[in-house]
Amino acid sequence: EYDLAPVVWVNLDRFAYDRSSGRGVKVTHPMHFPAILSTRRLLPCDAPWMEKINDADRKHHALQKKLEVNQLYLAELQSDSHDMRRHESKILSLVQEQEDLIEQVSEALSALRALEDEQELLYYLQAVIVHDGSCEGGHYWTFVRENQGSPASDQWIRIDDSKVERCSFVRVQMESFGDPNLTPEQCAQLTQTLAPNDALLASPSPLSAAANKSQRRMLPSTTASSHPDDPSPSPPPAAAAASSGSYRIGGSAYCLIYVRSSQHRQSIQLLRSVRECIPPHCMKAIDEKNFAIMHDKVEQVVECTMSLQQSLFSPTSLSSIPQPAGALSPQMRPSDGGGITDMDWTVVEDQNQMDTSDSEKSPPPPLVPAHP
Repeated sequence: EYDLAPVVWVNLDRFAYDRSSGRGVKVTHPMHFPAILSTRRLLPCDAPWMEKINDADRKHHALQKKLEVNQLYLAELQSDSHDMRRHESKILSLVQEQEDLIEQVSEALSALRALEDEQELLYYLQAVIVHDGSCEGGHYWTFVRENQGSPASDQWIRIDDSKVERCSFVRVQMESFGDPNLTPEQCAQLTQTLAPNDALLASPSPLSAAANKSQRRMLPSTTASSHPDDPSPSPPPAAAAASSGSYRIGGSAYCLIYVRSSQHRQSIQLLRSVRECIPPHCMKAIDEKNFAIMHDKVEQVVECTMSLQQSLFSPTSLSSIPQPAGALSPQMRPSDGGGITDMDWTVVEDQNQMDTSDSEKSPPPPLVPAHP
């Protein structure tokens, strides 16, 4: 019996050899990929459960085709502004039919996915490795789906050399197309055509027809970067920002990692008890290392606190602070046990009153004019 591995690595051909120049080149045609991969076309057609899946697939495609035809007809009627009133009832009927078809297509797709999932034919995209640069050098970063909740969760993590951040699948798509010449409008259109209902990889859209080998656009390594030491060339201004955010579009998806749906659910359960999966001696070493790090941090905090306390309550710093009348003034004295000094508190008298009383007791001498 033929069976695929629980984890499938798909390496994409983004590098080629140009015989005319005798050099390696970077393939830059736009390429997109599904978030859910169905592998039933790779399995034997005479499997006993294949007929049921094919029937569900034919039903889904028939409804999808009817929905597309209905949508085109509705758009044609709505574009005729002169006959809008004459076609008003027909348009309302088509809109209602459109809503019913959308619901039926969704139900048919769910039924198809349930049958495929039952036979473990579905794989969920778990990670994408992206390359930016030329075939002689460049920069890699990775997108990883968060293993929390549903396998089809839209929560992703972008892992770069110096930054880790959360993002959506839209950003994964935008940074993985591979064509730095795409405009934001083209990127938005490509994004809307992603995740086909059934595909080994996404079927080429009209914008990505250049995926054929005869129409490949290749970027020589000499023009891939404006500077030899700069592995991340800046995309053209037209592609600098996508309609859904300011994302880079110059990167190319280099490797796709898919995980079987059942295996994905098992991995989620394993992550919930990750300490049980780590060998005891490794867990002990990790705990000891963490304890040593925390101990050093606590000692640093204690030393900083003691140093700050001594500097704040030293006689020099306290004498420079003006005290109001009637306030308690600390007087430093050594403690009985040594170490940090204790304080005696005395009442501060009003300096103005002290000066007045002294002047009353001993008046100043009279002024004597100086002799010429």
